[in-house]
Amino acid sequence: MIKTKAEIAELERQPVTSASKNDTSGGAVTQGDNPAYVALASQLASTQADIKSIKKQIQDISQQKNNYQRRIEATPKLRRNTVP
Repeated sequence: MIKTKAEIAELERQPVTSASKNDTSGGAVTQGDNPAYVALASQLASTQADIKSIKKQIQDISQQKNNYQRRIEATPKLRRNTVP
């Protein structure tokens, strides 16, 4: 178990663009060559764009809420028991 954790840690320290020790093709594997990496990078970019858009929507709605709150506070308050 400890050996496996050490192996995992060693693999994580290796750069992503280096060739695998078990790779018999002799060529280096780059991030662009890895379809899983390309798919995940695309999903990440899409998710980051969604987050940015949603943050903008939250900001706009918060500003609208503040404007409505100011309008409500500026409206004269109705008196209770206006009839004597």
